[in-house]
Amino acid sequence: MKLTRNKYTPEHKFLTESEAKLVADYRASKGLSHGYVVVFDGEITGWISNLNSPNGFIAGCIAVSSEGNCYEAIGGNEYDGAEQWFSLIEGYQL
Repeated sequence: MKLTRNKYTPEHKFLTESEAKLVADYRASKGLSHGYVVVFDGEITGWISNLNSPNGFIAGCIAVSSEGNCYEAIGGNEYDGAEQWFSLIEGYQL
């Protein structure tokens, strides 16, 4: 599957406008110029410096990079966490 958008803008497919605003506000309030802000179910769940450990998150979490690229945690289960991060623009797995 190949998707075509990944920037968090008001017309974003993967984050709602309110989630995109939450991400931008969170970055600004914490002074974060790198890494990933993680969103789940309309709430910020935290910040991570890289996408090396998807098992720390459950499927459905969205990690938003400082450039606005979005990655979804997929696979796994609630106990063991997700299996991998999936790029929502290129359609490839990390």
